[in-house]
Amino acid sequence: MITLDGLTKVYPGSPPVHALDGIDLEIPAGQIHGIVGQSGAGKSTLIRCLTALERPTSGSVIVDGEELSALSPRKLRTARRAIGMVFQGANLLDARTAAQNIAFPLSIAKTEGRRERVAELLELVGLAGRGNSYPSQLSGGQRQRVAIARALAAHPKVLLCDEPTSALDTATTDAILDLIVKVRDETGVTVLIITHEMDVVRSACDAVTLLEAGKVVQSGPVSTVVSQPDTRLGASLVPTPQVARAEPGMRHIDVAFTALPGEPAGSRVMSMAARMGADVAAGRFETLRDIQVARLVLAVPADLAEQAVGRLRAEGVSATERAV
Repeated sequence: MITLDGLTKVYPGSPPVHALDGIDLEIPAGQIHGIVGQSGAGKSTLIRCLTALERPTSGSVIVDGEELSALSPRKLRTARRAIGMVFQGANLLDARTAAQNIAFPLSIAKTEGRRERVAELLELVGLAGRGNSYPSQLSGGQRQRVAIARALAAHPKVLLCDEPTSALDTATTDAILDLIVKVRDETGVTVLIITHEMDVVRSACDAVTLLEAGKVVQSGPVSTVVSQPDTRLGASLVPTPQVARAEPGMRHIDVAFTALPGEPAGSRVMSMAARMGADVAAGRFETLRDIQVARLVLAVPADLAEQAVGRLRAEGVSATERAV
């Protein structure tokens, strides 16, 4: 659905600013993909290239089979209708009701059946009955729901969300992320979420990409990334628990385990640890949608540490002895 091939954006200056530096990325249809990175990583420039507000210096941006930079202005306007956009602030028109805000892009496109489409979207985002409310009469979460409905009005194939929850409290953030997952499940829309919050990735994303200085540092399915605790993303999504220095004669082993479907996180590792006579010095368990992840620190006698690491790895478990 979205293909970035050698995407580069350089802004002139002394020296030139390489906002994006040879990005290759494939996002299949129906996936919720998180793009994470600190300020200056290139996230905003990436969004602008995806919406063709910026033309790449080199490389290509292909959305639903169309290379955006190669389109004429008329065809580009048509292509943009396949891309819905949700911003950090809802950016609603204060003088229009929720229903009128949702209908606005449909009015511009002179789409028929606007009233029915607006009613359908209000129902989808959980605001049936609030169509006559003005933005000032809605909570922050409700305004963002209206913004999501507006972005979906023209049946887009791609939904771009730029920090969609950063201005919301924790409970409202969870509700909006649940809504985004629901929207994807019910409409099949491909979702790209730009964020600096790992909680967003944990709650909603199927895959994640880390940007740094305009380059892709790491990318992959969340289920794969969390099974790699020694990587930047793996450690950020599910950190290894902290523990005091091992007692004399003992060693600590860091263990990471992603549970099989239907298997409680860490149960197999806990059973293996018991058979090896190891104690659990610390543990952390996370559920990332349908993925269960365990991060454990095992305490074992020093003379058995190497053997324990070998046995754990033989079982497909990530295990590393901590430095003394």
